[in-house]
Amino acid sequence: MSLNNENLICQRCSEQPAIVKTRKEFFCNECFSKFILLKQRRTLISDKDKYLEPIMKVTYKTPNDDKILLALSFGKSSLIVLQNLIEYLNNQYNQQKKTGFILETLTIVESDEEYQKVKTIIKSLLNLPGFKILFTPPIKFHIVNINDCINNSNTFKNFTLDTLTSKTIVDNIPTKQQDLTLESILLEAFGSQYKTLSSKEDFKTVAINNVIKQIYKKLGYKALLYGSSMSKLATDIVKNVVTGRGEIVARELDNIFYPLTDVFYSEVEAYYDIVVNNNDILLFQNECSNSNSIVINNSTIKDQTPNRKNKTISDITMDYFNTIEGDYANVISTVVKTGLKLKDIHADETSFTSCSICNTKISANKNPSEWINNITVMHPAKIQNEDELHNYENWKASSTNISTTSKGNIIENNLCYGCLVTLNTATNKHIQWYDINNDDNLDQILNDYEL
Repeated sequence: MSLNNENLICQRCSEQPAIVKTRKEFFCNECFSKFILLKQRRTLISDKDKYLEPIMKVTYKTPNDDKILLALSFGKSSLIVLQNLIEYLNNQYNQQKKTGFILETLTIVESDEEYQKVKTIIKSLLNLPGFKILFTPPIKFHIVNINDCINNSNTFKNFTLDTLTSKTIVDNIPTKQQDLTLESILLEAFGSQYKTLSSKEDFKTVAINNVIKQIYKKLGYKALLYGSSMSKLATDIVKNVVTGRGEIVARELDNIFYPLTDVFYSEVEAYYDIVVNNNDILLFQNECSNSNSIVINNSTIKDQTPNRKNKTISDITMDYFNTIEGDYANVISTVVKTGLKLKDIHADETSFTSCSICNTKISANKNPSEWINNITVMHPAKIQNEDELHNYENWKASSTNISTTSKGNIIENNLCYGCLVTLNTATNKHIQWYDINNDDNLDQILNDYEL
């Protein structure tokens, strides 16, 4: 945004010069900071029928051992939430010499290089004003290398989709490869083609969220927090619907707290650049930026978006929401509000199984593969000419049709609709996956650091 701010005054305090224009209002540095922080706090206090209100009130008078887990990616959004929670706890401690909750974070990394960088960032936080801690106990940072989860798993299976029946053929893998990584598994299944980027992103997100939720349940936290902005939430809702995971939208919004639900990504970027202003604590410094900056007289041109063919469904959707944010911001909020009104279809259901890849609940009465077969024409029309015969032969050569009577194969209806859709885009319709419910090794791979 390029405006002459010499005569622009903050509309909140009517004293300081404005540096940001958002939601048709001008803000100075201090008022904009308060604006973003208060939105986070109001969301945490009022969300989920005021579930966190007793521990979030600054006037909390008794010590509390309730633990809150923040999924910390060391991106701008999650770092802003971390800073806000630290200030929140500092305020509680200054007023009462006690805090209402214990804050812990969890970061999932995908390589040893990322693991070492996160350790360095945690040490750097000690010297930053916005992250100084006055309270006890200190924040515990959990770090997990997801490749350790994979290599410490004792059970590996090969999931193959039979495209004619939409059922899954499952083979136990007696000896797995050494030093497997999530990236190598996804590369083997989907290749390196641009058209499968969204599929790889889908299963990568599934793997990371599986670990986060396992640790959240195992260590007994009161609440799980994600640093997703309103723009990111809207993106995730659209992405899940497009990729066949629409049924998890309500569950994710019901069970996870999002302090930035009412904050646009452009506001996240502006706040981070103005208040935090430190790229050294970002895990990925080339984090995609919003080209529509709300900072007045911003001379920096932010155009870090990759080539269109390299983009996933999430990237394209996020670009769209960033583009319309200025004039049609209500579209973004409407998507999120619609998602918040949805009901978890499995909330009151007692009879269900779990997807073997993403752990999503599958109704015992509405199996995805059977549903697909019921709405699909299974018997094609007769081939009429040479072109149709040629097309049929090409399709047959590219399809996976494994006999359900093959020895040693187990036929299962154990994948949710979303995983069936994604698996159908795999090169050979199969993927090697690990036991997602084995949490015996979590203690071995869960590394802790205190700030």
